[in-house]
Order: sequence, then structure tokens, then C-alpha cells
Amino acid sequence: MTTTTGFKAFCSLRQHLRPVRVRNSCRPMHWKPNSTQSVSKVIQTSLLTKPEFTTKLKEPDPFVSSNRHILVVDLDANSTDHHAFSGLDPHHDEALELVKSEAFRAELETLREEQPDLDPTTRYVDNCGVEVDDAYLVYEATNEMLARRLRRLVAADRDLPKDAQIDAVVIGPDPGPTMWRALDGLSPKHLEISAGWDESIDADTIDTLARPWDNLESLTLRDNGDGWMGQYPEFFTRIKSLTLEYCAGFDFIIDHVPADAKNMPLQMINLKAVGNDAMGALCGAVEHVPGFSGRLQRLYLTSNRSNYDCSTGDFRESLKQCTAISDLFLALGNPPNYNPEFTLKKSDNKNNDTKLTWVFPQSVESLSFHCSTSDAMLADLDVWIDASSRNDWLPKLKNITIRTDGPEHNALREVQEGKPSAERRKLFQHKIDKIYANLRAIRWSSPVTISP
Repeated sequence: MTTTTGFKAFCSLRQHLRPVRVRNSCRPMHWKPNSTQSVSKVIQTSLLTKPEFTTKLKEPDPFVSSNRHILVVDLDANSTDHHAFSGLDPHHDEALELVKSEAFRAELETLREEQPDLDPTTRYVDNCGVEVDDAYLVYEATNEMLARRLRRLVAADRDLPKDAQIDAVVIGPDPGPTMWRALDGLSPKHLEISAGWDESIDADTIDTLARPWDNLESLTLRDNGDGWMGQYPEFFTRIKSLTLEYCAGFDFIIDHVPADAKNMPLQMINLKAVGNDAMGALCGAVEHVPGFSGRLQRLYLTSNRSNYDCSTGDFRESLKQCTAISDLFLALGNPPNYNPEFTLKKSDNKNNDTKLTWVFPQSVESLSFHCSTSDAMLADLDVWIDASSRNDWLPKLKNITIRTDGPEHNALREVQEGKPSAERRKLFQHKIDKIYANLRAIRWSSPVTISP
């Protein structure tokens, strides 16, 4: 068994499949995985690489329905994001071999024959002397070559026993109709899509596949900006777990008109939102998705306070309405580079990790709270100390973690700066220890898991 790293999408998958790592001195009260590690079989392919088959250990992820057999499709080399020559870097040896290959030229000629009226708007000669009449044709040719490879993979997959077939697809950036049609025949339970340079995702073609993806239960969207373009696809109605990673404006409305939004995720019971408008995603779901607040069972939020995020007051009110949550993870501390000039002008938007003690739904059984080391949060812990000494605070609580690493979760992948001093961490840990002590003393008949 081997564990490998590869291109960007595969690395992204590895990060997604692992639990959050924390890096401060305040130890958690518990970390208890839902199950033991298991082995995933991974097929990874791209325009410039033949399919590679590997295995890797994966951690349990409650937001991923299944990932025993994962197909990872890296479209980065096909993207027009990085180079005028359809994304191909002429300095890349493999790209040069591809462009000069007979197969590529044959594909290009076929496209010219199929589209004789296409205006050659660009006469491009790369620095290796390969002349191409139209960059668009090259882009289409490279996509078609990869699509043919995917169709062969799909055909082979359908001949396998059901329990050995691909059950998760990771694709991006910016897959188009050609790629989706090439995957027709799969039946994944989990789908992960990354946006391209324009931060949009178009997955409508999935609804038109000859073999519908009826088993799809979990969806991850990455870098999607300004909500969703057009109506939600019909497969949204089957999604039980939704993960939004650095998405902006995803508030479950279409063109700012909630009544026009169709195909709402009415089966969604798990929501994970990381970065950008994480708090706004919860507010939007509570306000616009019918019955969501009474169905939500698992919520994971890390919010870096973007321009579009909802106010802290609105967030607290939305969280309070989610009366069925059993598993709650919040990392709301402001990042070290927090600048109020670039956030909404809300009266209390800077202290979004405070005043939550009596907002947590009474249904919570597992609480993981990651806060800042601000003066406001230090004072707010006194409310936690008082609440933890009472039987009516989170009566169903079984597991709890309190850490002062909120900014580390919310720093937008940037290098950490301005970490609190050891003395300040001690001030926080002293109060956190009081909360733990209260829970040990008062919950003796129904103890809360506390691991020092």
C-alpha cells in the first residue's frame, strides 16, 4: 500500500479528507474519530498524465458519503486560465510532446472538419515552432482527448463488481459539458468540483446524463464566487451533505430573489462552510431553504469575516433556530490580519466568537469551539464558566473541545502572525480549565468526555 501526492486537485483532496489540525498549546478535551482509518483506491488522470492507480489511507469524514474508489480529474492543463495557448505551457516537456504528436494533430484536423465555419481569430506560433491556426481549436482538441480517456475509464468501471466501482469524483478547475458527458455511466455518491478563474461552476449537464447520478448524496464546491449562476441543478435535491470551501455569496437564492430558487437541497442535514461567507451560508440556508433549521444535524463553520458575510447578530439568531444540531464545530475568531475597513460595518462584527454561550442549540451533543484570544473573548469566558455550572446548559452534551486557535483556522492560508503570548494563553487556559472542572462536577451522572 502506498500513499502518493500528485497534482493540485489530488493534494486538495488529501487535505479535504483529513481532520483539521491545530497548532497551539491549548490541548483539546477530546478527539474521537467516528471510525478507524480505511483504504481508498484512487485513479488520477489529466491531459498530461496517463491514469495512475494508487491507494491511500483516509480519515473518516462525515461530510463525504463515500470515497472508497475515487476518480480525480485534473483539468488545470486544459484550462484557459494560465496561458494563451489553451493553458498548455510550451516549456513543459509533456505538453510539447502532446502538441507535436500525431494524435493531437489528427484531433485538431477532425475538429477543423467538424467546424469549417469557425473563424480563426488567432494565429498562434509557440516558442517551439508548433503552428496552430486557432487557440480555441487547440482547447477543444485537448478536452476531447481527455474526454475519450475518461470514457474508456468509465466503460471499464461499469464492468467491475458494484462494490468496486467509482463512488467519488473530484474534478476541476471549471469542468464543462464535455467533461460531464464523458463521465456518463458513473454513479458516484460524492462529488467535488473546483471553480476556474471566473469563480463559477456549471454542473447543469449532470442532470442530462443518460445514466442519472441518483446515488449522489454529498457535494463539495470550491472557490465558487457570487453564489450560483442560474437555477440549482436538479441533483441538488438529493444532497444530504454540502461543503462550501472559500465560496462567496452562497446564500441559497437566485439573482437575489428567494422565490425564484428551484431545486433547493431539501434533504440537506449536514453543512460545512470554510472561509469567506461561512456564517452567511448558514443564515441563507435558515432563511431560504424550507425546513432546514429543523433538519440540520451537523454544522462545521470557519469564518474569516469577508465582505459578504452576514452580521454577527444575524448569525446568532440563525444558529439558535437550528434545534436539531447534534454535532457543532465553530472557528469564529478573527484572523491576525483582520481589518475592519474590509468587512461589513456591523456594530459587533469584530467579536463574532462572543455571546454564543446561550445561543448554542440545546440539542448539541458534541461541541468543538475555536475562538480568538481577544479581550472580549476572555471576558466572555466568564459567561461560559457560569453556564457550565448549570444543568440547563447543553443538557445533552457528551463531548466538548475549547481551543484558542480560531485565527489559525481563518487566516486564508496565510502565514500566521501576531500569535498571543504564552502569558495570555495561560489566562485563557485558566478559564477553560474552570469550565472543564464545572462539567466534571455537575455531569457526574451523565459525564462529558474530557481528555486533558
